[in-house]
Amino acid sequence: MKHGIYIILVSIIIIVIGMYFFLKKDKPSIDERLMYLIDDNDDFELCDNIYSFIVEKYNNNFDIKSCEPHEQVVVLVWHASGIIGNGGFEYLFEGEFQGDPYFELTIDAFQKISVNKAVTAFNKAFQYFPNNKPPKSISKRMDLYQNVPESERDKINSEFWSVCNPRSDELESKLAAFIRQNRYKFGYQDSSERVLEIKKKHEASKPLENKIIKAIETKDYLNLKSLLDVKKDLVNAPGNAKVKNLWGKDEFEVMLPIQYAVYQNDIKAVEILISYDVNMEVNDQYKNTVLHDATMNGFTDIVLILINHDVGINLKNSNGITPLMVAARNDRLDCVKVLLESGADPKVLDEDGANCLYNIRRTKIAEILIESGAEVNNVAIDGDTPLHVACINKFVDLSVYFISKGADLKVKNKEGKTPIDIAKENGIYGELKNQSNKANSADAKSRAAD
Repeated sequence: MKHGIYIILVSIIIIVIGMYFFLKKDKPSIDERLMYLIDDNDDFELCDNIYSFIVEKYNNNFDIKSCEPHEQVVVLVWHASGIIGNGGFEYLFEGEFQGDPYFELTIDAFQKISVNKAVTAFNKAFQYFPNNKPPKSISKRMDLYQNVPESERDKINSEFWSVCNPRSDELESKLAAFIRQNRYKFGYQDSSERVLEIKKKHEASKPLENKIIKAIETKDYLNLKSLLDVKKDLVNAPGNAKVKNLWGKDEFEVMLPIQYAVYQNDIKAVEILISYDVNMEVNDQYKNTVLHDATMNGFTDIVLILINHDVGINLKNSNGITPLMVAARNDRLDCVKVLLESGADPKVLDEDGANCLYNIRRTKIAEILIESGAEVNNVAIDGDTPLHVACINKFVDLSVYFISKGADLKVKNKEGKTPIDIAKENGIYGELKNQSNKANSADAKSRAAD
C-alpha cells in the first residue's frame, strides 16, 4: 500500500515538473531578455520593456511595495511619466498606484534617477495640498487641485514635460542609466556568448523584411512595380515598417504595404498597390481601416482615392467609430466635406451612443455636420448631449452654436447635470450667456431687416 502511494506521489511530482518546463519552454526568462536589452543602445526600448517585464512578473495588478526597490524606481517613473505626459498632473491625481496613495514613493523614484525638473514639478503640484501632501481620497484630491488656476497647472505640467518629450530624452536616458547601473539586480549575466545567442534569437523572431515596404519607404516606385510583377502576392504581405513612436523616435511596426503607403501619405504608392489588387479591407488590431488612418492624418487626396476604390465609408472600428467621426474629432474639415459628399452617414452612433458631434472643436465642422443631418440633441448612453461635452471641454463658441441650433439646455445626464450646470462648474457660464445674448440680438436685427 505504501509502495503504491509512493509511486503516485513520484508520478505527480514528475508531471508537475514536466508541466513547468513545458510552460516555460518558449517563454524566455526575464534575465535573458534583459541581457539583450541592456546591451542594446535604445534607451526607450530598454525602459519600456523592463517596465513591461516587471509588471508581467507581478501579474499586472500588484502593490508597488511588493516590488524590489530597484523595480519600484522603474515602474513608478515610467508609469507616472506616461500618465503625466498624456494629461498632466490632473491625470495622475485621478488615480493611484496601489501601495503609494500619497505619491511619496513616486517622487522618491524620480529623485533616485536625478530628474530634478520633474521633482520640482511634483513639489510645485504638492504645495496646493494640506501639508504638501495629496489627500488619499481621490475626490478630495481632485477638488483641491482643480481649484488651482489653470495657468498655474499649465506651468507645472510644462515644467515636467520639458524632460519628457521627443526633443528632450533626459528622463528616459537617466532611467536607462539607472537600469544599466543596477543590471545585476535585474538578473543580468556577464556572458558575451549568451548575449549573442539571445540577440540572434531576438532577431530571428522578427518578421522578415518586406522588400515592398522598403520600396515604399524609399519611394522607389520602379522597384515596387518590378517586385510586384515578379510576385504579386507580396502586395498583401506584412513587413517591418519604420514609423515614429509617441516620443518622436523611429521604431519598427509590422504593417501591410497599403497601411504603410497611407501612413506615408504616398499617393503614388497607394495607386500602384491598388493596381495590383491589394486587399482594401484590411484593418489593424483596433479594426481601424486605411480610411480611418487617412482621415486621422488629414490626407484628403488619399481619402478620395480610397473612397473611389470602395473602401467602406461607414465601417466602424472596435469602438464603433467611423471615418467621419475620426475626421470631425481631429479637426479635418476637408476630409469631413469629402466624406459627406461621398455618402458618409452623420447619424451613425459609436458604442457609447455618441454621434459625430461629440468631442469636436470647430464650429464650422459642427455646422456642416448638422446641415447634413447630425442630431444636435442626441443623447449618449451616459446621458450627455453634444452640448454637455462642449461645455465639459470649455468650447464656448461651439456651445453657443449648438444652442443656436436648438440644443436642449435642460436635459440632464446620468449625473443629473444639465449643460448649464457643467458650464457653471467649468467657469464658462458668464461668457456663454454673453455670447448667446449677442448671437440672439444679431439674429433679431437680421430678421427685422428682412
